[in-house]
Amino acid sequence: MVSHPDILIIHPDSAVCTTLAHILGTAGYRVTEATSGDEGLRLAAECCPSVALVALALPDRDGPAVCRALRSSPNTRSVLCALIAAAPPAAHEATAQAALADAWIVTPVSATEVLALVRLLLRVYAAEQRDYADAVAVDLLYQEIVQTTLDGFWIIRASDARFLAVNEAYCRMSGYSRAELLTMTLPDIEAIERPQETAAHIERLLHQRYERFESRHRRKDGTNIDVEVNVRLVERDERLFVVFARDITATKQAEATLRRSEARYRSLLNALPDRVFRHDAAGHFIDYHAPNEVTPIMPPEAFLGKHYREVVPSVISEPLTAALARAYRTGELQRFEYDLPLFDGTLGFFEARVVVGEDNDALSIVRNITEQRQAQRTLHAQHKQFLTIFDAFPEMLYVVDPATDEVLFVNKVFQDRLGHNPVGGVCYRELQGFETRCSFCTNEIILRTRQPYTWEQHNQCLNLDLLLTDQIIRWPDGRDVRFELAVDITARKQAEAAQERLGKELARKNRELEQIVYVASHDLRSPLVNVQGFSHELQSSLDELRRILASLDLPVAERALLTFLLEEDLPESLRYILTSVSKMDALLKGLLRLSRLGRAALSIVPLDVGQLIAETLVAFDFEIKHAGVAVEVGPLPPCRGDAVQVGQIFANLISNALKYLAPARPGQITITGDRAAGMTVYGVADNGLGIAADQHEKIFELYYRLDPTRVEGDGLGLTIVRTIVDRHSGWVRVVSTPGVGSQFLVALPEVA
Repeated sequence: MVSHPDILIIHPDSAVCTTLAHILGTAGYRVTEATSGDEGLRLAAECCPSVALVALALPDRDGPAVCRALRSSPNTRSVLCALIAAAPPAAHEATAQAALADAWIVTPVSATEVLALVRLLLRVYAAEQRDYADAVAVDLLYQEIVQTTLDGFWIIRASDARFLAVNEAYCRMSGYSRAELLTMTLPDIEAIERPQETAAHIERLLHQRYERFESRHRRKDGTNIDVEVNVRLVERDERLFVVFARDITATKQAEATLRRSEARYRSLLNALPDRVFRHDAAGHFIDYHAPNEVTPIMPPEAFLGKHYREVVPSVISEPLTAALARAYRTGELQRFEYDLPLFDGTLGFFEARVVVGEDNDALSIVRNITEQRQAQRTLHAQHKQFLTIFDAFPEMLYVVDPATDEVLFVNKVFQDRLGHNPVGGVCYRELQGFETRCSFCTNEIILRTRQPYTWEQHNQCLNLDLLLTDQIIRWPDGRDVRFELAVDITARKQAEAAQERLGKELARKNRELEQIVYVASHDLRSPLVNVQGFSHELQSSLDELRRILASLDLPVAERALLTFLLEEDLPESLRYILTSVSKMDALLKGLLRLSRLGRAALSIVPLDVGQLIAETLVAFDFEIKHAGVAVEVGPLPPCRGDAVQVGQIFANLISNALKYLAPARPGQITITGDRAAGMTVYGVADNGLGIAADQHEKIFELYYRLDPTRVEGDGLGLTIVRTIVDRHSGWVRVVSTPGVGSQFLVALPEVA
């Protein structure tokens, strides 16, 4: 029984599809519907219909084109087509399309006409299928045997290579049903890219009449199988090919795997730098392999088939005899080494490994280890040289096996410090005085990272502070060992401790000094205020005395003396007192300001220095215009600092530049900025009087003034600048030439 649907309807009008499907479904037919040509062809490939009802006009292609595509596909080659149209075709249209359409259906449809037409087409389809199969099968004397054989069997017509009969074995092999195969031809199943090769093969079979060969067939699921094909030409009413096909895919895959395996093992064997000898159980050479670049000690024909004692010297045969005996007895690999003179007169070193195979033959694998031995000797000599150098090294050195903690080497300096040679003992006991492994052992770190590891430790056994550098190195026997360099830093650690104590003491003294300065500058101002106040009282008293003197009748001499005292002597003394008080007050205010500056908390943030400079220049606008100074500001990168204190730095530097202008030329102030070594460096340059080289450090001292008679000030400006810069972990310096000008450079932390 055919398992696929019988009828395929391809029509863009869903109402027509529904009507036709209802008519045919009511009559018991299986129906598949499609609304476009492409959808219909896809469904036809899946269901292999017997009859297709196709609309004359479709949205993607016309009905005749769909019929042509159905007839050209292997799965639907035998389908019968009826075109559906709104009117009967004209005579010339029916003639032109007769090769494509087996019948016509005119809409609107009549159930009676549709059923009659479909039944007629199905009878034609069944008759065509029986003609192909029965014409050959009726003459097969051994049909029952053919159907039960495990090999695929089929008969094809020589003229068009069409399948006429096929057994169940080939259906299982190919994945197609018998009904599907009987609609196909030989090129449909052969996995040959060029169809002309199939045609040429058929032509050759027509002349040879019999052939046995291998080919590849394409299964229904798209995979390929390898087949061994036996073909015989049979001539009856027409020429036929009788074919038996055997699936040899597994065999071909096994052969390919074997070839790859052989090629892989051959490549591995060719890549070995060793000579390989095969012996039978009695000790006769039966096979030999050597790399192409290896010169044989003797040609293979000189020893193959002979016993090894007959052809190899005793230096080889004696240890080989013992190794073979042990290998046959234990079944384990045996190894021995020997020396042998080479062709150039030098002595060669060889390693032989002997193993017994499952076939009871023995393999001897011989490797030339001359270079390895020479390298080992060179390495051993270098090792001794290094140990000699390490012994003379002024710092402590030692080597320990990290797996066992065994001390392998200690140089003379370390031995002298320890008072004995600890080689052979365990490191934690000999070098640290512990009974168990050190909790601070670095073995795990350096074995994992394979990088040097530097750390500090106080060695109780030596009572020394040590700077240690541990590293994994390769020992001559191939072991990974810990190499440690120990530098005595006891003096440095003591100096660091002393420096730390001194730093704490200095910080304490600074705090005390700041407190003293604060108290002094604050408390000393109280007496000054009293002095200043009583000076004003004295001035008032003088004024009162002048008034009284004017009303008294005194002798001329006495009046003259009193007038001198009241008008000149006493006022001058008061002026000196008040001037000194003002000066002392200014000095104390400066000290107080400097003290507060050192104690003020800093708010460190990223600063827009360009904006900060612009605001500072606004404050100096009057002085700049009055002096006729040109100010040039370049690009200023940001920095990190306290906005108030950094603003004070630039205010003081700009103020000094304005104070010390050169009278003989127009003033010029240039402000710049750049980055260098993690800092932002700002420059405030002028073309003023300049500063002598011996004054470059003094100008930063407390109350120091370059020209007290010419320029007003308290001598604290640059002291404040340096204090602020120091608190910001920066630096300040001056570059100056007398008569040319000065540039103050200030470095502050840059913004990351």
